[in-house]
Amino acid sequence: MLGYALLLAAAHASGPQERYDAGLAHARAGEHTEAVDAFVEALEAGARDPAVYHGLGNALWRLEHLGPATAAWRRG
Repeated sequence: MLGYALLLAAAHASGPQERYDAGLAHARAGEHTEAVDAFVEALEAGARDPAVYHGLGNALWRLEHLGPATAAWRRG
């Protein structure tokens, strides 16, 4: 049982690249709230690539959060 729990936890743990990729997939699917969450998780996991901030800004813009979108774009 413990092995299964560890395997399940490992499956949900992901690094910055995986979270960035998930953000892109959500954005392409029109799931902008989920995209924002994934891009923020990528940043929290250590991502600092300008593309992450750009994706975050785009997702925020599509949710009509213009101030935070502009801040994300500038940060990137």
